[in-house]
Formats: sequence, C-alpha cells, structure tokens
Amino acid sequence: MAKSKKKSSKKKSPYDTAFFIRIGILVPLLLLIAGGFAYDRLVLVPHGKKKVAEIIATKNPVDGTAETLIQETAGKSPAQKQTIGNFDVHEYRFGRILPNLAPHICTVVFCDGNLVESYAGTMPEDEIALLKTKRVTATESDE
Repeated sequence: MAKSKKKSSKKKSPYDTAFFIRIGILVPLLLLIAGGFAYDRLVLVPHGKKKVAEIIATKNPVDGTAETLIQETAGKSPAQKQTIGNFDVHEYRFGRILPNLAPHICTVVFCDGNLVESYAGTMPEDEIALLKTKRVTATESDE
C-alpha cells in the first residue's frame, strides 16, 4: 500500500520538452529584437541627428575644399550624387537598424567646390527647379 501512495503523489508536469525548446528559441529572439530597437533609439537616432546638425552648421571655406570638409564631417561618402548644371547635389544618409525606418538625411549643394546650401532632409522640388533655372541663366550669360 505504501508503494501505490508514492506513485499517486508524483504528478507529471503539464509542460513537455517541446515547450522548453520553443521558449529557449523565442526568448533569445525577443531579446535580440528588443536590443536592436534599443540600439536604434539610443545610439543611431542621436548619432544621425548630431551628424545632420554638424553638416548644416559647417561654414563654407573659401578655398574650394567644402566637399572634402563636408565628407570628413559626415564621416562617410555621399549616398547619392546628382549634377544639376554647375551645381553638385550630395545626399548623405545616416541609416537605421531596420530598412523600413526612415534614415536621417542631409542634402548639400556645391558649386565649383564651394558650399552653396545645406538642407536637413531631401532637397525640396522647388529648390531643384530653381537650380535648373539658374543653370539656364548661367549658360545664357556665358554666350
């Protein structure tokens, strides 16, 4: 009678080994994703804002080395280059952890190596149209 009492007092766990395998996979995955978002919010966002502010605050050196100065300030080469007439438009992007999150963008306009204008974000369409009209007037004045 003592043996049957011992067997009945021991209960089987409602969790099987598959439960612990799933938890062993899902918890580290959750920690990895949470860590990625924390890194994005605490490191990448302030870094991108700081770099954009530094680029915008950069003064134009008169010796024609503004492109290299801006590139050194950004710490990277431009993500996109565009030429509109005599103007070179460089776009610097400071990315985020996930591709669907909007990066911090700074657009800088150069003419003959000198800094003309810098924008936080992309260059507005009306400014691009203005550069195109300046190109037309510049070529007409050369003739």
